[in-house]
Amino acid sequence: AAGERAVAAYQEILDREPGNEDAYRAVVFLYGQMRNEEKVNELLLQSANDFSFPNGRRAEAFVILASKQWNCSYEITEQKENKTTEQKTDKVLIHYKKPANQADFDKANQCTTEGLKLAEEAIGLDQSNANAWSYKANLLREKMKLAEMSGDNTAKDDFGKQYETALETQKRLAAEEVKRKEEEAAKSPTPPA
Repeated sequence: AAGERAVAAYQEILDREPGNEDAYRAVVFLYGQMRNEEKVNELLLQSANDFSFPNGRRAEAFVILASKQWNCSYEITEQKENKTTEQKTDKVLIHYKKPANQADFDKANQCTTEGLKLAEEAIGLDQSNANAWSYKANLLREKMKLAEMSGDNTAKDDFGKQYETALETQKRLAAEEVKRKEEEAAKSPTPPA
């Protein structure tokens, strides 16, 4: 009840100021705390598809939605019974095997497909969004696991190449962001001690 009252209060702010980032984040956070994932997803989709919002805000909503799809697949592919480890002299190899329940495999596949679409939407809105590239890479890594589970080495290799490209882009963008912040910090006056 307290959560619903808090949501209502922030919603009043959003009704007056639809672009208020703090109120929007508070509403999404509160619904998340109340475990109302349906409402969280609804709000994120509304924000992602609202052309009156800046592309950066819309991209972030798509990234969060993509992250949920990644998690959906990851929770299936990383189950103990769905992987084995092999100790080599210089490294440990992880091999993925198809879940006993076909529905789990299908669900993971559906989640990665949807997640990649969402990550691509985010990238389309903001090419320099390192988080979007990170989730694209993570979702491609999930696609690699699923291809291995189904015995499709050609698809696994193809997803692996796409994964490497997305990961390189993410690393480059993250490094550029760090450099930009360092340059901004160097330009700003030092506060008195």
